[in-house]
Formats: sequence, C-alpha cells, structure tokens
Amino acid sequence: MLLAGGCDIINPADPVPAYVYMANMPLSVSPGEGSASEHITEAWFYADGDFLGAYAMPALIPVIATGPTEILVFPGVRVNGIASTPDIYPFYRRFEATIDLAPEKTDTLRPTTTYLSDLTFAINEGFETSNGWIDDLDGDPETGIEQSETDVFEGTRSGRIVLTPANPLAEVASLPLLDDLPTNSSPVYLELDYKNNTEFSIGLVGHQTGIGPTRNTLLFVRKRDDWSKIYVDLTEALFLSQLEAYQVMIRATHDPDNTESEVLLDNIKLVHFRQ
Repeated sequence: MLLAGGCDIINPADPVPAYVYMANMPLSVSPGEGSASEHITEAWFYADGDFLGAYAMPALIPVIATGPTEILVFPGVRVNGIASTPDIYPFYRRFEATIDLAPEKTDTLRPTTTYLSDLTFAINEGFETSNGWIDDLDGDPETGIEQSETDVFEGTRSGRIVLTPANPLAEVASLPLLDDLPTNSSPVYLELDYKNNTEFSIGLVGHQTGIGPTRNTLLFVRKRDDWSKIYVDLTEALFLSQLEAYQVMIRATHDPDNTESEVLLDNIKLVHFRQ
C-alpha cells in the first residue's frame, strides 16, 4: 500500500480541463466611427493572466482552472490579408469576463469589441453621401472611383472602378492631403471592404516641399468573387518615408480575361492613435 501511494505522488492524475466555447467577435461602433464591418479571425486568449494561445474563431478552448476565472480576449486580424500573419489589432478593445469554470463543463463566451476611444479616423469613406477619392493620377477622365448602386456591400452605395480595353487604367488618390499622420512607428492601418474581378494595388503618395509627389505601391490585392475585408499596415512605410503629407492611392488595370473589369470598394478607413 505504501508503494502504491508513492506511485500516485510521483505520477499524479492529469488535471481535467474545463472548456470555453468562444464564438465569433462582432464589432460595435459609435457615431463618427463609420461601419461596423470587421473581419476578426483570431483571438488571443488569456485565463487568470496566463496566455493559452491564439485561436481561430470560433474555438473550443481547454482551460485548467476551477471556479471564478478572469478571461481576456484580444481580437486579431490577418495583417495585409495574409493568413500566416495574424496579429492583435491595435485599435480594437479587448473583451473581459469572469466565468465560473468546472472540470468537463463547457461554458459559452460571446465576446464583443469596440474601437478604442483615443483614435483618429483620418479617412472614413462609406460612399453614401460623399466621395473623397477624386484626385485623378492617371489622366484618363473616363476612369476613377465613382459612387455606385450597382453592387453594394451595405447601405445604398459603394465605390466602383470600371475598366475596359479602351480605358484600361485607373489610378486615384484620396483628398485632402493628410499632413498629421504618425511617422514614429505608432500603428497606422487602412481598412476596406472590397470585391474585384481584377487585381488592384494600394499605396501611398508622399508630398515634401521642394520635390514632386512620390508614389509607393505597398500591397497587391487578389481577385475576390465575394465581398471581403482587408487590414493594410502602413506603419513601416510611413516611418521609412518621413514626408510632410500623404494621400492613399488605389491603382487598378483591366484584366484581358474580362469584358469589363470592376473593383468595388466600401468603408475605407485610415485609422491611427490620436496625436
């Protein structure tokens, strides 16, 4: 009997986990923050201060804890649309809850998030009543981003680029010039919803006294048959360029496989922390 008791001490039984089923994480917005569109794909999950992992949502998470347990959930996105680079989105608020856990019991957690309060929406274009994408860089008056009711993500209008063999290029930038974007490595992201049957690119046009505008293409966006959302990290590009003012640039070319090429855009937001 003494020997058996010693073995139990050396090889204790594995703890039995509780389980937390974590549902998807919707975004709620306040006036001035634009659409509640989001594409939160992962969540960084903490229990009583211990990091248990980053999980694709929804997820069933084992937790070795019993009784009231503090849960923290940090919403994450796929930076630049790349599945292999998920990260915590710096502008969404973490979710907090306390759950009374028990071994083998499954509790359901329905996290929500909002934007943080100390943010600036330097661009917030939903195309419902306005269109700030009117700086024509390509010189073709037949191409650009127009307000359209043809295929709408939400509301009554989206932005639309139409390209044909006769008018194969659209290159436009946002107005007015943005002269207060952070260039000190503080996070800056461009959010947008899109649907496209031809590839398009996102970049920056930089402005500096004494030199002409500098165009910098940062990301190519592949074709999507259905509406999708992307979070484009502009932080490093702004830090490396250190210019006085910027515009966001969108460029698209006609795909010869199409009779008519189309890029649809909505809810374009340029977000950074308040300076």
